[in-house]
Amino acid sequence: MRKIATHRVYDAESGKISLQQVVELDEQGYVLKMYSFSEEIRYTEWLGDLIILSPLELPKILPDESFSHFKERIASLVQSEGKESPKKAYWMTPFNVSEMEFTSDTHVIVCKSI
Repeated sequence: MRKIATHRVYDAESGKISLQQVVELDEQGYVLKMYSFSEEIRYTEWLGDLIILSPLELPKILPDESFSHFKERIASLVQSEGKESPKKAYWMTPFNVSEMEFTSDTHVIVCKSI
């Protein structure tokens, strides 16, 4: 199991953004649970920026695409696919947390179990 703490988590199914969260992954890299990060937890890795939880593989970020537009695209994909699949975690880094916006260098990294 892997525990990851982060600034923000966006859930592509619900459209909800949560602050200061811990995401736990199973051995295959699927999300087991998510909860508030209120104190240091043993064996928890800090990955700042943003993590997106999605049952589908995320599409590439389009050139000059805003985070708002990207959220709309992935929400549409999740709705149209209608999957009941377990979610994976995707780390968006670097990410401007204060403005909730991509940077010119933002890229997606799939969070896998260690």
